[in-house]
Amino acid sequence: MDRASGREKCEMAFLNLLRVLASLAAIGACISYGISFVGAIKTLIKSADTFEYVWYRLFLNLYGLLFGFLIVLIEIRYEGFLKRFPAFKNWAIRGFYYVFVAILSFEVANSYGSVFTDPDAQKAWQTTNEVFSYILVGIGGFYILGEILCLRKIMQSHKQKYVKDGAMLQSSLV
Repeated sequence: MDRASGREKCEMAFLNLLRVLASLAAIGACISYGISFVGAIKTLIKSADTFEYVWYRLFLNLYGLLFGFLIVLIEIRYEGFLKRFPAFKNWAIRGFYYVFVAILSFEVANSYGSVFTDPDAQKAWQTTNEVFSYILVGIGGFYILGEILCLRKIMQSHKQKYVKDGAMLQSSLV
């Protein structure tokens, strides 16, 4: 029994680590969307030649900011959000959503127009954004695989034991 409870604690610690990593990657992606948004505004001010594409980039970055913020809400298990969008309790849907946001972040990082005048700073920003995106892809892939292997149900049963003991809040369930 002690061995199983130690394993359960390890699994829950791993899921908490994923929550923190996903939240940090989403916050980093939001920052990069914000930087790219400012770059799109600078491009819009400099030249009217690319008017249509810049508007597209502006809206793409605004959507990215919203999507990244929603990942943070999902990972902190905000009850108001999860009540309105209960589909995100499903790991497969959550995983595909994370992969979508990561792919969107890849696209935004590699598009033209930047706030950086130094090419090294631009390259460092793109590399950092790619790291955040890879983290989101990895966590999204884990969520998809976890739903396929029914890990979510197993983790929920483990966490229910702690909810009954009062050691964990109901809202922190997977």
